[in-house]
Amino acid sequence: DATITAATVDAGTYTLSETNLAGYTAGAWTCDAGTLSGDQLTLANGETATCTITNDDQAATLTLEKVVDNTGGGTAVDTDWTLSAAGPTAISGVEGDAAITAAAVDAGTYTLSEAGAPADYLAATTWVCSGATVNGGNQVTLGSGETAICSITNTFQADPALTVTKAATFTTDTGTAGEADLDDVISYTVTVANSGNVTVTNIAVGDVYEGGASTAVTCPQTMLAPGASMTCTAYTHTVTQVEVDAGGTLDNTATATGEDPTGAQVSDDDTESVPVAAADPALTIAKAADTATYAAVGDVITYTYTITNAGNVTLAGPFTVNDDILGALTDCATGPLAPGASTTCTA
Repeated sequence: DATITAATVDAGTYTLSETNLAGYTAGAWTCDAGTLSGDQLTLANGETATCTITNDDQAATLTLEKVVDNTGGGTAVDTDWTLSAAGPTAISGVEGDAAITAAAVDAGTYTLSEAGAPADYLAATTWVCSGATVNGGNQVTLGSGETAICSITNTFQADPALTVTKAATFTTDTGTAGEADLDDVISYTVTVANSGNVTVTNIAVGDVYEGGASTAVTCPQTMLAPGASMTCTAYTHTVTQVEVDAGGTLDNTATATGEDPTGAQVSDDDTESVPVAAADPALTIAKAADTATYAAVGDVITYTYTITNAGNVTLAGPFTVNDDILGALTDCATGPLAPGASTTCTA
């Protein structure tokens, strides 16, 4: 309040006025003597008047706005966040609510915040205001009658990813259970899942068996939304003797590639290793004579020795037979001898 000290004036009509401050609204003049009409005061000789005018501070106006940057495949909308201002007059709401749009608030300092951010969006701490200065990233000070519009931007954080799972199942398992034996039939499947948070398109799957060339695998679709998966066409492989002879494992790698919404490549691979049955080399030998009896000195008896590969791996040879009477035989096969195959020697 401000008071002007008493002054002696001539009788007559006076215009009352003041210089107002920004952010304040002036009321009507009141006087305890004289004749007042609006801001015109008429005083007669000898009258003494005290005149008063009241100035009220104007409410400030504050608007909170949400900006969402969905570049890269985000799907959130601005109303997914709750915006708040804590201060002399607390306000809270979502984008477009009357509670946070041109809200009348008392002058003072407000702390701005947000809550309820969807997953995969970067947390934001810096507000941008027009009509007021932001301090510390999230505090704004409003004077009487001031208007501020404050916004905060949240940006989608794309995390594209594919997960490939290769699986092998024996549809024919003739020897050691769960291990590759000759003529076992192995069925392979490839499952591709979108384990990221954006849609992946142009998906293609290739398969490499035992370090060979990549073979395209047929899949039911080329696009997967986040969380979706597909199983690609299975194929079968019959175990060969060469693979059993090599031992170790049969390694099969599937690779899936695709594109995220920006066109960047996304890929993953998985290798399924099937153990080969352990080598179990074995030979059997059978000796036979071409006659059961002999009648006289000088008769010739021919002996035949049959050597059989009774194991599960190819034997390289050469093969030698030692007879306790005839000694070493030199006409045996040099090899190789496949499992189940036989060769003969004679003496």
